[in-house]
Amino acid sequence: MDWDVRKTPVRFITESAGTLGAIQSFPNQKILFRSDTQAPLSVVSQRFQVGSET
Repeated sequence: MDWDVRKTPVRFITESAGTLGAIQSFPNQKILFRSDTQAPLSVVSQRFQVGSET
């Protein structure tokens, strides 16, 4: 593989009556994505470990 699996926190933007709000985080989950294309792979729990990660 010419790419790695990377992770990032789950974040979302709140919206109220058509106006953008604040960026919120969902601390119990993270998103796995490809390092080359940044394509999302999966949403996993915070306990999930990628490969040889410690």
